[in-house]
Amino acid sequence: RRSHWPHNRIRVNFAESSSVHKQHRMALIGLGMGATPHAQSLIELGHRVEVAAAFTRSPERAAAFGSRFAFPPCDDLVEIARDPGIDCVLIATPPKSHLELVSQFARAGKHILLEKPLDVSLARSNGSLAV
Repeated sequence: RRSHWPHNRIRVNFAESSSVHKQHRMALIGLGMGATPHAQSLIELGHRVEVAAAFTRSPERAAAFGSRFAFPPCDDLVEIARDPGIDCVLIATPPKSHLELVSQFARAGKHILLEKPLDVSLARSNGSLAV
């Protein structure tokens, strides 16, 4: 079936759109093994994303991660949530922590990128979606 969308008439140059070039300030939450590919991608997106904080509760994990990536370390989730300059978070923690983190950052008005799986149960997953 042929589409009736006028493909030949509409041209959008996203490269010239000012909203496409907005730089986001992001916090990376969780610095375990799942954080490494995200950190590498965030470096590649440096023209679009500034990593303003890299959170872990573990000093050892912070040191190991800091030896590979030059993101500002942070050990205080409340500080990240309250920082008006951070507009989004990437949550790369174990799934059992997702509901609480999603709730905290959604209440703080942050955009949320969440590593899969959504959570450990359907009920907790639905809780994250309800926030």
